[in-house]
Amino acid sequence: MLRMGLLTFVAVSLLVTGVFGDGMQHIGRGIPGGPIEADRNDQMFKTAVKKAVSHFNSGNNDMNLYKLNEIVSATSQVVSGIKYKFTVKLGRTSCRKAQLYADAESCSLISGSGQTTHLCHFEIWSQVWISDEPSVTRHDCSVV
Repeated sequence: MLRMGLLTFVAVSLLVTGVFGDGMQHIGRGIPGGPIEADRNDQMFKTAVKKAVSHFNSGNNDMNLYKLNEIVSATSQVVSGIKYKFTVKLGRTSCRKAQLYADAESCSLISGSGQTTHLCHFEIWSQVWISDEPSVTRHDCSVV
C-alpha cells in the first residue's frame, strides 16, 4: 500500500517537473475552457486584432493613426464564446485621424524621431450569436 502511494507520488512529481514530454508547457491544451495558443490565421482572431487597433485609435489623443506592427503573444479560450488575450506592438503611422482613413493598414509607419510604439495587452470577447462585432473587455498600453 505504501509502495503504491510512493509510486503515484513519484509519477505525479515527474509529470509536474516536466520529465515526461513537454511537461507544463501544454497545460490547458485540449482541456475544455483552457487557454490555448491562438491561430493567428483564423479570421475571427484577425477581426479581434482589428477591433483592438480601432479601439486604441479611437481612445488616444494622438493626431495620427496607429497600426499593428507585431503580435508578441496570443491565446484564445472558449468561454461562452471566444476570449482572445494578446500582446501587440502598435506603431504610429503617417496618416492623420482627420483624414478619415477607413483602415490604418494602408498607412505607412513613421520612421525616425516621429515614431512612437505602444506595447498593448488586450482582452477581446467574441460572441457571434450576440453581436457580429467582438467587444474589448480590457486593454492596457504603454510606450516602449
